[in-house]
Amino acid sequence: MVCVGTGSVRVVVGGGDPQAVPCDGVAVRRDVVSAPEELPVDVTAEAGATGMVAWQVVSVAPAS
Repeated sequence: MVCVGTGSVRVVVGGGDPQAVPCDGVAVRRDVVSAPEELPVDVTAEAGATGMVAWQVVSVAPAS
C-alpha cells in the first residue's frame, strides 16, 4: 500500500490492528496469513490528509 499526498491515513486490513501510513509516497507492506475469501480493507484519512491511496495484491494461494 502507498499513500501519496500530505498527512497520513489509518489502514485496517481484515479487522486487524490499525496501521498509520504517512502520505509520503513510500510503499508499506502488510502480510496477511489465512485471509478469508473476502478481505476487508478500511482506509481512513487523518485530519487534514489529502492525496491518493493505492494497494497491490502480490500473491494469492490457490484454492484447494
